[in-house]
Formats: sequence, C-alpha cells, structure tokens
Amino acid sequence: MKLAAFHQALRNLFREVFGRPWPEHLAGLLLGTVNIIFYTWALKPYTIFSGYQVWGQHIYGIINLGWLSGVPMTQVLEDKTSVGIIGLVLGASMAAILSKEFRVRLPKSKLQVIEAIFGGILMSFGVVLSFGCNWGGFFSAITALSLHGWAMFLGLIVGGYLGQLYTQYRISFEIVGSRDTFVEWAEGSRGNPVLGRWVPKTLFTLEVLFIVLALTYYGSGLARDGALYSVILFFGILVGIIIQRSRFCFTTAFRDLFYGPEFERSIRIHKGIVLGLLVGVTGAFVLKYRGFVEPSNYVYPVSLMNILGGMVFAFGMVLAGACASGVLWRAGEGYVNALLTIFTAVLVYPILRKVFTFSGTGFFMPSLGWANGMVFIYTLLLLYLAFIIYLEGRRR
Repeated sequence: MKLAAFHQALRNLFREVFGRPWPEHLAGLLLGTVNIIFYTWALKPYTIFSGYQVWGQHIYGIINLGWLSGVPMTQVLEDKTSVGIIGLVLGASMAAILSKEFRVRLPKSKLQVIEAIFGGILMSFGVVLSFGCNWGGFFSAITALSLHGWAMFLGLIVGGYLGQLYTQYRISFEIVGSRDTFVEWAEGSRGNPVLGRWVPKTLFTLEVLFIVLALTYYGSGLARDGALYSVILFFGILVGIIIQRSRFCFTTAFRDLFYGPEFERSIRIHKGIVLGLLVGVTGAFVLKYRGFVEPSNYVYPVSLMNILGGMVFAFGMVLAGACASGVLWRAGEGYVNALLTIFTAVLVYPILRKVFTFSGTGFFMPSLGWANGMVFIYTLLLLYLAFIIYLEGRRR
C-alpha cells in the first residue's frame, strides 16, 4: 500500500509539473532565485549573448575565418555563459517532450524566414549598443545593481510598442491576400504520427546522453574546473524548464504591454519580472555588500546608447517572435524559426562586437551609499509595478 501511494504521489507531482502551465509570478520568483544562486556560484549573473559570441568565434575558427570575429578565448564547454545556455535548450526541450508540447514546426511563410533572420541581426546589434540582451542588458543588469539595466528597460518599452505597430500592419497586410505559400509540416498526431512518436523519444534520449557525457567530461578532470561547469549546466537546465513551463516570454511582455491580443499575459509576465528583480537585487546587494562579489562586477556603461539598444533589440525580438531566451526554449520545442534566429545571431554578433566598440562610465547604484542606493532601486521597482497596475486598470 505504501509503495502504491508513493507511485500515485509521483504521478500527481508529474502532472502538476508537466501537465499544466506554471503561473508567471511563480516563474518570476524562481528565475530571480536561480539567477542569484547562479551569480553566487559563477560570480556572474545569467546571460546569453556572450555565449553566442563563443559559439560564433569557434565556427569562424573552424572555417579559417577567425579574423572576422576574433580568436576564441575559451572552449564551448568551458565557458560559463555557453554552458548555461546549452543547459537552457536541454531543459526546455526535455520539459516540452515530457509535457507533450514538442512539435517540429516549419515556417509558415517566406516572410517568417526573413523576419527570423533580420530579427537575429537586430537583436545582435541591440545587444552591442546596450551591453546585453533582455537578460544581460535588462534582467541581470538590474539584478547586478547597474543603472544600464534601467536604461535598456526604457528602450524595451518603446521598441516593444513599435513592434506591436509593425505586427498590426503585418496582420492587415496578410489579410489583404499577400500571404506566402510555404508548406507547414507539423509532425504529430495530425501530421505524421510515426515521427510524432519517434522524434521526441529519440531527441530526449540524445539529450540525456549528452548530459551524461558532459558530466563525465567534467568529472574526469579533462575540463578545467569541471565541478563549476557541472553545476552551471544544472542551473541552465532549471532556467529552461522554468521558462518553458511558464512560457515566460519577454517578447510578449513588451510587445503587448499597451495593447494587443496577449495584453493580460503581458501584465502577468511583468509582475513576474518585478518579483524576480526584487529577489535578484536583494540577493546581489548581500553578495556585493558582504564582499562575496566585487561591487563593480557586471556594471557596464550607461548612456542613451542603452536606450537605443533596447529599442533595436525589442523590435528585433518582435520580428523573431521571441527574445534571447525565448528563441532558445522555442528551439527546444521544435521551432525552426527560432533555430534560424539563433544561427543568425551566432554568426552576426561576434562580428558586430568586434567592429563596434562603445565606451563609457558605468553607474553602480549603491555608489550613492548602500542604503540610499537600495532605497532608490526599490523605489524604481515600486514605480515599475505601479506602472503595470495602472495599465492593467486602464485597460479594464
């Protein structure tokens, strides 16, 4: 009887985790917590695009075009950001398979292919301008108590609004009759039931095998600081599971903030972001105040470039249909569009990073005084939440 009850409890837990979407406020709290634990372990917050830089540099190095992007400084499996985003894709894909949400989805039109490519280009340029993506330039930047995160936040709002205008125009343009005629192949029960069963199971097996081999590589002593990267891989998998199960999409958050078909979910995601930032900045304050992390760690220059970069990045993520983390978890779900965006960013970002260099002075907000700085940050978070609640009330 006890064994049967235990099995039933496991089945109930599985249904709770993979049988229904997670609420956005829970996802925000979890992401903020994981981010600060990641910060403690890796001595840097969770980011994404510097991992793309490592990938791109290695690709160019393999084809003898390293002069385009610079010499790769670290190995793909020995770079903190690279390992973290590999874990994100693995976690999101496994969560999608376990929840039966994995499908191989081809682009619906030629326009979607073009948007995926140009979205990757604009996102990459936006990251160069703002010193980070929706994670490195916004979520993790604010967590690190750097003012440049708040500057990008302003740009994301404006860029998301412009992206919504473009989305409305594109919908009206398609209604007129200009849709391309790409054939969509959706494997699954309605498309190809054989592949619908075989592809997810095979992919899941390969992902588990990769994790086992990676942990073996780290534990064998072949990798430098193997234990460090083993835990980073685990944190990346956690991030992937969280954002896949909650569909915590920064694109939806900023694109539909003022109006749009997903306005209500945008509001819920923003509330989750505020909760995540509240956890993050409090944790970062403790880390930096107590000297566990250098106060200037991840404090980047702040200027109008951050705002402009946020605008460019937000419009790019609307074109791509997902943000920096969104394209990773969508790729894990089987979206070919997301793979196109990732591949574009991997090839373009290292070149842009080498060609365009921007300097400036960073502003560490507790430089106003630890107490004054934190009061200022908490006030900004309160104003952020009040702004979201105002928009919610006005819409109702």
